[in-house]
Parts: sequence; structure tokens; C-alpha cells
Amino acid sequence: MKKIEPVRGPEGQRPKKDTVEFVANYNPAKGDRAIVTPEQWKVLADFVRGAVAPLTWMTANSLRPFLSATTRLALWADEQGLPLEAAYLFSPDLLSAYLATREDTVAHSHQYLTRLGLENGVTTSGGTFAGIARPDYQAPYAKGDITALTSFARAMTNLERRATLGAVIALGAGAGVVRARLRYVDATCVHDHDDGHTYVATATGCARVSADYVDLLTEVCELRPEGQLIGAVFGETLTAHIAKWVSGRKGVPELNVDRLRATYVVSLLDANTPLREVLAWTGLKSAEALDGYLAYASLLDTQCAHPGPQAR
Repeated sequence: MKKIEPVRGPEGQRPKKDTVEFVANYNPAKGDRAIVTPEQWKVLADFVRGAVAPLTWMTANSLRPFLSATTRLALWADEQGLPLEAAYLFSPDLLSAYLATREDTVAHSHQYLTRLGLENGVTTSGGTFAGIARPDYQAPYAKGDITALTSFARAMTNLERRATLGAVIALGAGAGVVRARLRYVDATCVHDHDDGHTYVATATGCARVSADYVDLLTEVCELRPEGQLIGAVFGETLTAHIAKWVSGRKGVPELNVDRLRATYVVSLLDANTPLREVLAWTGLKSAEALDGYLAYASLLDTQCAHPGPQAR
């Protein structure tokens, strides 16, 4: 196995030891959700690990989607008989050809692969990336991961746990409400505005609930019509307490409330939500605070059919 060379982050951050180890041990050929065979991984491993090496200053969880997207790209390239070279595979034309074959997760694949192209010195059509990923910012969940978490919550036979886990997912990924802001949020805090959307009131303000999570939040309110929706567990202990219910479950990602919040914030950015609304609903104090989330937002297509100014 080829050794991963240490690479410092854009602000001089040192590679994280646990992240380097995570990348070195990454093996998408294992488990029920394997995306390659062991034989295929032997061919792809060095390229995939080397491609993400420039981002090993980030947390291990943040690198998961980068590794998955790169593995799928490398598998496709190998099946087409293409060379596993960063300069070639991350080029704009090649990425466009690859993404045209993808019917799912196109937006997420594009953002991760474009970012890796930039990190590997490949000039992309998108110019500089919209934001800079920060070590303390978690990557959002992919749609399939949210579906798995939601299905797991709804399948729980213990109604108390079902309500608590459902509340954390619906409020976190659906309205960006996590940690201390979950306190005292009860069924009466969920309400509708004149614009026809559902909102939830918290200690820091009112946040619009993403349409995909309204049904789940309604179910939680019906299960727990009185008292705070997350149950009797308070503060930081909530995260560790609930994470144990999910940890190790086949086909279900680890529960991380920061990733739930990132899922909400990035969904607003991808929907081109006006800046003032994003700040109001997320409780963020400044546009600068969005920079770490912009690193995971889909890039807008700035290409135009107009020829532009002509040289004279």
C-alpha cells in the first residue's frame, strides 16, 4: 500500500493523525454497503487515497463523502480503460462526461470532485471554490444517509426513543436546530406562517422547516404533545446518549448533530435562499460564518452561450 504523504491545509493546518489513519484504512470493498469488489479496490486504492491526501487536515467524517465520490469516479474510469491520474480524471471535460452517467447524487459528486481537482492542482471550469472547508465544520449527510436515519427512527419500537431520535433528525436536518437550541422546543413551537410554510421557534429565533422534514416533525409532535420534543435529556449529553442507539447499525450512518445542521444550512444554500433568510433561520451572525458551509454547496453553472467581449 502506497504511503500517504502529509499535506498541510490552506491555512497551514497539519494533517490530523486519526484522519491519515482513517484514509489509510479506508476500504469501500467491505461491509453490506460495499461499492467495489476487493479485486477492484486493489487497483483503485492508491489513486483514491492519494487524491484525498491534500485534505487530511480535515476531520475523518468530513472526508467520507470525498472518498466515496472519488472511489466511484475511479471505478468508472477503470471500467472505461482510462488512466487513473488526477490531472486527467479531475479535468472539467472528464468530470462532465462522468457526471452525465450518474442519475443520483450528481450535485454532491460534482462539489466533492471539483474540490479535489482544485486540491490536486487541476484547473476547473468553476474557478476558485465557493468556500473553504474548515476542520470544525462537518460535511452534510447525503440524501440516502438521511433516508436511512429517518427509516431507522421510524422503525424503533420504543416510542420514547422513536420520538427523541425523530425530533433530533427533524429539527437538526430540517431546521438547523441542534445542541442547546433543542432545549424547551415543544409541540407548541411548531407552527405555520402566512407564507404557507412550517416554522419552529427556538431560543434564538424562528426557523423555516424544510419541506422534506415536515411529516417527520408532525409525527414527533403527535408522539410527544407535551414537554420538549427531544425528551428529558439535556444539553451535550443528548448527542452521546442518542448516538449509541444508532452506532453500529447496518446500513445506518453514525449520528452527528453537526452534520444534521450542515445538511440544513447547505440545503438552503443549494436552494438559492436569500442571504438574510439563511442568517435568520440558521441563527448565524454573519455571512463569514457561512464560508465553511459553502465548501459543501453545489457550484452554480456560470457558463453562458453569449460570446462576451470581443478582442479588438
